[in-house]
Amino acid sequence: MSKIYRLQKAAQLLVNTENNIQEIATDCGFDDNNYFSKLFKRHYHSVIMSNSKTSEHIYPVTHEDTGNTHLDHR
Repeated sequence: MSKIYRLQKAAQLLVNTENNIQEIATDCGFDDNNYFSKLFKRHYHSVIMSNSKTSEHIYPVTHEDTGNTHLDHR
């Protein structure tokens, strides 16, 4: 399974389930949460923040030159 496919699956799970980041990363084949978060940020230009074990939020990282975001779930 490619990294892109696994990241897409993880993004779907982050939006559509109440699983925490660690569970989603593991379910998508990422053993290292830091590595998963780094790849996710690079691919989606968004960071995943956790307020509690069951409350994950995806915040876009905006680019001043374009103002584009790729994923906006709060």
